[in-house]
Amino acid sequence: MSADAQTPPAADSSPSKMKAMMPFALALVLGLAVGGASGVFVVGPAMAKGISPAASAARPARGTDATASAEDASAEGGDGEAKPGESTNQVYTLDNLVLNPAESGGTRFLLLSVAFETTSAALLEDMKTRDAELRDAVLVTLGAKTVEQLADMRLREQIKAELTVAARKLFKKKATLRIYFPQFVIQ
Repeated sequence: MSADAQTPPAADSSPSKMKAMMPFALALVLGLAVGGASGVFVVGPAMAKGISPAASAARPARGTDATASAEDASAEGGDGEAKPGESTNQVYTLDNLVLNPAESGGTRFLLLSVAFETTSAALLEDMKTRDAELRDAVLVTLGAKTVEQLADMRLREQIKAELTVAARKLFKKKATLRIYFPQFVIQ
């Protein structure tokens, strides 16, 4: 027998097939990563709110319709004081905050929106102006909580109270402030 007869032909073509398949494997992994990321950051939040992804891209990320009405009232010379029988509660919303809870090792995350309701037009304007600081205060406060603490429904009011204290410390205002979680998803 010759040396060529002892070596199977498939054995020497295998490394070249692996090299030829490498771009396809990389494209597959990259496609899965991009698809997963778009699902987490675009489609997931849009589905959680019950709106289409195209509509969520067209909607402004900060503030609400109540915010716009507050701007209209202040533009008309409104001083933020309530007239008898008139509600002046206004809401400022921080949408799509994402954080890793304490002790999760980066394997779990919390996706949430926080709505701040206030009776003060001045406080609402301060929240708009200092949006980044408010977001940071929320992330620091909630990032110190474990997944178990965040998931416990009995602790939600305590968490809201802590956020109220953090917001009042940041803005140094004594206006009525209530907090809501329109979106609160732990993964």
